[in-house]
Amino acid sequence: AEATVAAPWVRPAARWILPALRSPEVERLQQALNLQRLSAAVLVNRRFDQPERAQSFLTPHLKALHDPFLLRDMDRAVERLQTAITQRENILLYGDYDVDGTASIVILKKAIEILGGVADFHIPHRLKDGYGMRSEVIDRAAETGVRLVISVDTGIRANAVVARARELGIDVIVTDHHLPEAELPAALAILNPNRPDCNYP
Repeated sequence: AEATVAAPWVRPAARWILPALRSPEVERLQQALNLQRLSAAVLVNRRFDQPERAQSFLTPHLKALHDPFLLRDMDRAVERLQTAITQRENILLYGDYDVDGTASIVILKKAIEILGGVADFHIPHRLKDGYGMRSEVIDRAAETGVRLVISVDTGIRANAVVARARELGIDVIVTDHHLPEAELPAALAILNPNRPDCNYP
């Protein structure tokens, strides 16, 4: 019999490594919420081991959210965005290429358009552009008349790019959740709960 050799591009099947299950909690959650065992195990391992907590996580309500104005700079960001929408300024949404960046672009673009604003977007190519904001995108935006850039899921470490935007007369609102460096970008507003001076719970 001939031996079969796997092609070099074929990878072995992925293997899931699950943390040890805390059986009593998993079973209790599984019964209380009528869940599959794996779903209950994932919730327990993520510290949603009480049925009430797990239920509120699985079926969230808007009333459970904190006041967005607890985020530092939210008032400045809202005021600037309202002005841009009212005056129909060209707005550029600058996202990240991953799922939270692209989903944020879609939500924000749709909301701005519903309110009567005009928004375009830029999502960098993962391989060609890499991660983060780039000055050449800001230069092109200035040429097309953009006066407001809103970053989503990026920008907290884009000090040079934000400085370039200011040179060109473009306001920048940074919305990001990544950890900032010691010096924040000189943006009009920075919405990031990880800012050391932000008390958002």
